[in-house]
Amino acid sequence: MKKRMSGILVLLILCSSIFMIGPVAVSAANTTYYIDSAGGNDANNGTSTTTAWKTLTKVNATTFQPGDQILFKSGGIWNGQLWPKGSGAAGSPIKIDKYGGTAKPIINGGGTQRDYQATGAVMLRNQQYWEISNLEVTNDDNFNVDLVTTTYANSKPTNIRDGILVVLDTNQVAAGGDTIMDHIYIHDNYVHDVDSPNEWPNQYGNASFNGGIMFYVIGALKANMTFNDVRIENNTIEKVDLLAIANFNYTTTTAFQDEIEPYNLWQTNIYIGHNYMRNIGQGAIDVCDAKGAIIEYNVVDGWSKRYNAESAGIYPWKSQNVTFQNNEVYGGPTTTGANNGDGTAFDFDSPNSNIVYQFNYTHNNPMGWMSYLGRSSNNIARYNISDDNAAYLIKFGWFDVDSSATYFLNNVFIYNGGVTKFTNSNANLASTYFKSVPYYFYNNVFYDKNTPSSSFWPSSSGSYGTAVFRNNAFYVTTGSHAAGEPNDPAKVIAPPQMVNPGQAPTLGANGFTSGATVWDGYKLQATSPLINAGYNVPQLGTTDFYGNALFNGAAPDIGAFESTVTGGGGGGPTSVTVGGTVTASSTSSPSGEEKEKAFDANISTKWLITTGTGWIQYKFVTGVSHIVTSYAITSANDVPARDPKNWTLQGSNDGTSWTTLDTRTNEAFATRFLTNTYTFSNSTAYSYYRLNVTANSGGAAQLQLAEIGLFT
Repeated sequence: MKKRMSGILVLLILCSSIFMIGPVAVSAANTTYYIDSAGGNDANNGTSTTTAWKTLTKVNATTFQPGDQILFKSGGIWNGQLWPKGSGAAGSPIKIDKYGGTAKPIINGGGTQRDYQATGAVMLRNQQYWEISNLEVTNDDNFNVDLVTTTYANSKPTNIRDGILVVLDTNQVAAGGDTIMDHIYIHDNYVHDVDSPNEWPNQYGNASFNGGIMFYVIGALKANMTFNDVRIENNTIEKVDLLAIANFNYTTTTAFQDEIEPYNLWQTNIYIGHNYMRNIGQGAIDVCDAKGAIIEYNVVDGWSKRYNAESAGIYPWKSQNVTFQNNEVYGGPTTTGANNGDGTAFDFDSPNSNIVYQFNYTHNNPMGWMSYLGRSSNNIARYNISDDNAAYLIKFGWFDVDSSATYFLNNVFIYNGGVTKFTNSNANLASTYFKSVPYYFYNNVFYDKNTPSSSFWPSSSGSYGTAVFRNNAFYVTTGSHAAGEPNDPAKVIAPPQMVNPGQAPTLGANGFTSGATVWDGYKLQATSPLINAGYNVPQLGTTDFYGNALFNGAAPDIGAFESTVTGGGGGGPTSVTVGGTVTASSTSSPSGEEKEKAFDANISTKWLITTGTGWIQYKFVTGVSHIVTSYAITSANDVPARDPKNWTLQGSNDGTSWTTLDTRTNEAFATRFLTNTYTFSNSTAYSYYRLNVTANSGGAAQLQLAEIGLFT
């Protein structure tokens, strides 16, 4: 590839021609213009293949109109910057494309120094309704030498380069002018060898979002200055610095871009899909300031190749309502030290809300699967497959804790327990990260394919703070489970019976390494104990990794696959009493029979007090409430006279004011370890539930029960 690229530079010198022209020309609407680097002439009218223009200078000096097309001849080479003028209109975009063959016409920026933030080999500024397709774009002066250090003039970088760059400059928007740049479509291009320094200039003070395909806002802070309807799809992006695809708003001044909401600067309706990115200097896709975005079916093959600081493969920043789905990421950096705050395939980053990672496949990223920097709300990671992402499953950052619950649901994690750790903060999870809001881990498969290390999990099963584990599969090929494995009242430790998990991807039909060649291996065999063994919550969504509808049978399956088998599984509903706090009216319980035993999902233990009446209550994790519509009580091992006989079940949201939900009298438990279930009508979510026993079955001065379950 390097030899071919060097040849391109020679051809650029031979084939490029520049003509001096007069004032900017204005085209007629709905006109097609042809540009031929070998046979064209700028003195022509450009409106046919036989009267084609020749140079970028002619194109750049023309203001195009809605419906115009600018077609570059296949096989042609143009040296310089392509910056046509004008804007299209709704229903009549201006299109850049090719004609006359299959080879993409080449636009080479040549690595020429240009004004900062006007550095694209292909460039638009304050223009809208454009579609750019079927170009080969590069911007490098020497394909064999990489820039390392940023140079500056007047405190601005001077050697920054971009492939395709779209800019909205607020200072150039006239009073009363259009502040929203609509309909920027960039598709089916090959962008490669865009060489910029292998660092982030000025350490965020003047951070430069540069690389393959960029769009961002610059200038003074003004309201409503943004992009809408941006589509970047079917592009191949290779050997670019720093990022492959990114957007940003430079006009904000606060660390967490607090101006985005009050100034209405959200970039809306962004779609980034079906792009192939290889050998990327820093991160591949960084979606910033977005409100309503889909990032899907992208493949990242090698990233953070020339950058050794904060970076992830695909991630959001300061965004809302963004879904990352069906992406494949592999080949991340190897540095696991403190100088790389991220380094993982994905990152929930900060400060975001309503971010969903689903149906993604990641493998062979040495620094791990997911970073989590906090200061966000309502994050969900569901039905993802992570295989051999080494250092950490989750790597926590430094910004702050979240403001609402996060859900990790039905993911498959395959790892080497001797290399990988659950998090980079195992020793202080409860005091630093899992401390304010719940982090739910439901229906995941933790599959340790090697001899486990005692350091994979925290040292104690009680070290997880506000994290709640339930209905997960914990499988270790050696059969040895670490002491710090989480408490999970419905865990499955039997072999998961996946078809053939953990295989290395091979070349797909397109010649690229493809996870699709191994995905079937993560499906469940018909006899798997994971079938119908999961727990249903609304955050599961509607489909599994493979697009199958949820769910078949009595409960969802554990893992990324929803089987059509309806039998097997977990044997009935599971109580929602996981991870909360238990209190009781009496502290007279003997050792080993304390109040917590009533909610430990183990009927062989019991709660006992030395009074014939009393109450016991359960408080969910802070910020969590449930609409409970049934409950169960299991009798203890001995002395039937101690069984509860009369009681009320009450709900509360403050622990002070209680609402009676169900009243029972003269109840009896005919045998030991008998579970009786009681249903009632309730439409209110409560954060506290209390069982208040007003009489036992024999009048003795003792009250006992083995287990209480609360069900939604």
